[in-house]
Amino acid sequence: MSTPLPSGPVSNRPRALADAPSSSRMAPAFAGAPVSDRDELAALLSALFSLVQQRRDIWLPLSFGALGFAPIASLALAIFGLAPLHITTMTVVIPSFITAIALGVWYPRYGRVALRGYLFAIAGVLMYDVTRAPWSLLAGWSDFVPNIGALLLHREEPHAALGYTWRWLGNGGGMGLTFVMVYPLVARRRDVVQSALVYGVAVWSCLVLTLLLAPRGEAILFEITPKNLASTLLGHLVFGGVIALLMRWTGTNVRPYAADRPGIAPLSRR
Repeated sequence: MSTPLPSGPVSNRPRALADAPSSSRMAPAFAGAPVSDRDELAALLSALFSLVQQRRDIWLPLSFGALGFAPIASLALAIFGLAPLHITTMTVVIPSFITAIALGVWYPRYGRVALRGYLFAIAGVLMYDVTRAPWSLLAGWSDFVPNIGALLLHREEPHAALGYTWRWLGNGGGMGLTFVMVYPLVARRRDVVQSALVYGVAVWSCLVLTLLLAPRGEAILFEITPKNLASTLLGHLVFGGVIALLMRWTGTNVRPYAADRPGIAPLSRR
């Protein structure tokens, strides 16, 4: 014999299902209850996953920025003697490069901007080297870039072609990509040229700290002298300035990102 469904207004029906709290309502109720480490980890992962799904305009630029620093971070580890460059190239740099390409393919709007920013960065580092040329030719400043090639080959003899390839496509390209992708997150507060110059000085400061703190920093790169400090500071200002001017000229990422939630709003093309 079938049981008849309850009739009458909703307020007179059993309240077990009608009043069942949603997940958003349950969270405050159980906020003070003891939970296991596994529950805490699951909640944290759930929150991070929700953020990733909701705000691509934040986590994607930051991801490109972190990946762009992989080459210079690997070089710094090698200079400090913590990890050989030929090892971190295979285990860190190349996987980061592949990951950046995969992100660009999966999210093509961001991928196109990242590619343009990478090309701007290569132009910036090439202009940096143009400013270095007079110092090398007229002031007798020894070229340290071939020493990077030696680190890559794990040998003592310098290798200019490999060193410059790493400098342009790795260090310079990666750090410039980081600036181009991350700048819109602070674009409401600072002009792009001003920010790029500050960024160049910040990168130069990290270089100077590496020379001061690394046991073989000056042997691998260059000695700390007023002439060398002035020339490298100028080069980093040129590097940042060129990238910023190209961004402004082409209108690439000079404005804050539009809110990019799935199905809500696309990335602004500017």
